[in-house]
Amino acid sequence: MISQNTNLSKDGKKESKKIYKLKTVIKTQKTEIEQLKKEQKRKMIKIKFIGIPFDPVKIESFETKINSALADGFEVVRDHPTAQGIVMELGKYQQVVQHA
Repeated sequence: MISQNTNLSKDGKKESKKIYKLKTVIKTQKTEIEQLKKEQKRKMIKIKFIGIPFDPVKIESFETKINSALADGFEVVRDHPTAQGIVMELGKYQQVVQHA
């Protein structure tokens, strides 16, 4: 009978540790969710497509165009491969004011 109680005690401790770990994970996730809700959302206010041909001679001028757009606040949305090169899709975003 003592050995059965010992096994129950060990199982109880294991379960308590699992519950504690799960509570910690839930608490962390709750904090992260609350932080995400507080962050302001953004909307795209401008879009720009820059075609970049696979041409080693012209590549430098297109690098300059991309870098200029990035310096102007544009962000890369995605790239679109084509047979002749690649088209970079860039977006400029603005914070959306959320009313309580």
